[in-house]
Amino acid sequence: MFDVIFYLYRTGKYDNKGLRLLYKYQYYLTGREKLQNPEWGEFIRKMNLLYSE
Repeated sequence: MFDVIFYLYRTGKYDNKGLRLLYKYQYYLTGREKLQNPEWGEFIRKMNLLYSE
């Protein structure tokens, strides 16, 4: 799901606020998830590094 959210973000065809909310709903709701998963900005930065050419 991480990849799908990032792909939708990168295409620019979808509302970034909605994608951010989806990310938070899927991966950033509980305290435990917040310890394991990066916040939205860090998620985007790391995915850009991972998928940059």
